[in-house]
Amino acid sequence: MVTAIIGGVTGMLSAYKGGFFDGLVVRIADIFFAFPIVLTGLLVTAIVGPGTLSVLAVIASATLPMFIRLVRSVTLGIAARGFVTAAEVAGASTTRVLIVHLLPNIMGATIIQLTYAISIGMLIEGVLSFLGIGVQPPHASLGSLLRQGVLYLTVAPWMVFSSGFLLTLAILSINLLGDGLRDAIDPLRDRALR
Repeated sequence: MVTAIIGGVTGMLSAYKGGFFDGLVVRIADIFFAFPIVLTGLLVTAIVGPGTLSVLAVIASATLPMFIRLVRSVTLGIAARGFVTAAEVAGASTTRVLIVHLLPNIMGATIIQLTYAISIGMLIEGVLSFLGIGVQPPHASLGSLLRQGVLYLTVAPWMVFSSGFLLTLAILSINLLGDGLRDAIDPLRDRALR
């Protein structure tokens, strides 16, 4: 949620203001995209140590550039429309344009990206915990359960399959929830007049 707020505000400001700030934000997001997630996880774990804090840092570094790029691209398309130009001509401040005119129009895409980021976060946490550098015992994690189940794969394969199936089901359910929320609040969706 924190990366959604930070990435959303940064992406909107970047697209709306343009210029040097826009170029700088895009280049920083590209730098974050250049590093593989597992390599970033190993680097953060080497600096901070394994645990919840390192997992959160890796998830934030993986999802923040996605939010920035998505919100920026959606905002660029909406900022060029006539109602934004009319608000600027009428003397609306930058804050008013961002909150009143741009934010409601990018909310659907942001919610989809948020659910996708939650799914990516669950997957990253599972991978890091499977490698032993994520959430540490006695805290539970599906990745840790998968790692422990691999030891008994020939004797009790259901230990691996149940953990993997549960992780897949959780990710799928979050993505379907995001699709439903987007359809419910999308202002550009055709609605019947009442």
